[in-house]
Amino acid sequence: MADRDSELLAVCSFLNDLTLDEVMRYGPDEALFEVESTCSEVGSLDEPSVTGTTSDEDVGSDVELHSIKSPQKRKRKQKTEAVRVRQRVYDKKCRHKKKTMNHVFRGVFISVLKDFIVLMQVRLLKTEHETKLFCLAKKNGDDMPSGETARLQVELNHGAIESIKNTAKDWRRHKNGDTGKCFLKAHAEEIQSLLDNLVELGKQLNVATGELLWRLEEKTTGVWV
Repeated sequence: MADRDSELLAVCSFLNDLTLDEVMRYGPDEALFEVESTCSEVGSLDEPSVTGTTSDEDVGSDVELHSIKSPQKRKRKQKTEAVRVRQRVYDKKCRHKKKTMNHVFRGVFISVLKDFIVLMQVRLLKTEHETKLFCLAKKNGDDMPSGETARLQVELNHGAIESIKNTAKDWRRHKNGDTGKCFLKAHAEEIQSLLDNLVELGKQLNVATGELLWRLEEKTTGVWV
């Protein structure tokens, strides 16, 4: 298998295994969660307690009722300065982590899409070239090319086309807000442009693949043009 074909398989595998939800999962680390839990516990209110009751056992005009004391709430314990400092530190680390992961993910995702476009252009040229070989052999009355190579082209094409469809669909879900998340909003225009290019190449490759299959299965007679 050619290097370009191997690269195509690697790109398709990456995109097929990837879900755009992954970048949204880069949230607070466990340490931040623990600090927030601790702060929540420190600042929580205990259950209110009633310290007095009325007594109705002795009834009479000269008998005073015990006063009813209103429920007493324990004062909220203030976070210590140390806890506040720790929380600010972990919050900052969390934001930095999310920003870094988002930046890395964006760079990788966009780079893969650009590589995919180049590989799809190569795939389209290879498919058209394979079709021309069948046409020339038929026209000159020569032996037909081995169908093994053509079938490999078709298989690779179908995999690439499916990968494009899935990636474009996943992107639309996030861009349109179907997931309730705004994914890489600042780079939406660039990503959309790359995907539009890929979708168009996918359509062209689908047509070229159909033509190659048509000749591979020898459904026509006479001379192919």
